[in-house]
Amino acid sequence: MSANIYRDMNNVTTLLAIENQLTAALGIEMAYRPNTTINTKRGILADIVPEVVPRIRYFGIGIKGYANLTSQNNIAQPYMPSATDCDLYEPIPFRCVKIPLDGEEAAQYVMRDTTVINGVTYYRYWLKKIEFESSTVRLTTVRNKVEEEYTLDTSNLTPVPSDIFPTDINTVTERITASVTGICRVTGKEVTEVINAMYDGDMRRARISEIGTYSGVPYNVAAQDNGLPAAEEAIYVQLCTHKCSIGQSLSDPSAYLIERKAFENSSTIII
Repeated sequence: MSANIYRDMNNVTTLLAIENQLTAALGIEMAYRPNTTINTKRGILADIVPEVVPRIRYFGIGIKGYANLTSQNNIAQPYMPSATDCDLYEPIPFRCVKIPLDGEEAAQYVMRDTTVINGVTYYRYWLKKIEFESSTVRLTTVRNKVEEEYTLDTSNLTPVPSDIFPTDINTVTERITASVTGICRVTGKEVTEVINAMYDGDMRRARISEIGTYSGVPYNVAAQDNGLPAAEEAIYVQLCTHKCSIGQSLSDPSAYLIERKAFENSSTIII
């Protein structure tokens, strides 16, 4: 039997995310690394230093998460992202429009810039806000293949050690996870709009095979000379997780991709 394990997706937590997480947990001074931010890459509010540790708020999409294996017909394999990645391999914006968005529609996105395509100015929106299902961390466990809430009470303040015998082998009986769930929602309307504007309508590129989550700090900006209206932007934006997969086509404007991500700080095993 082959020892190889073939996956249809690979996911990694970046060093930047681990650094920010540890900084927040210990309450120590943040290491300022502006050359790792999306702000520096896009030239958007790159010189503004945050006063608080950034937290995960946004996500982005990309189209270079896999490769076709030339030696095997009709087989694709996802790339293995690295913890040192500071952005996706080929990110694409969520919107690319000739007239700036406004109101509730604009409020979904951050990281706005402009570009000129065939002599026409377009406004691009690179990241989208994650929809978090809860404002607090959940403790959960799985019993009989069903996820349940795990509760700590006053009895845990006076714990009793379990018996230890030299010949015993520890057996896992329960895993408890601390997590918050967020929704990353992508529509075919968003993707086809971008492909039409930036890739000459080549819908073969409308396969979303990368999803990254990003930390950042909200920052209000005034109306800009390039036509972008006043809005909430984001400063010190960094890649936190990078997932590569064989992708999902969103070449139909009515299609959609909904990724439900569990953001976990840690899990523990009860024996």
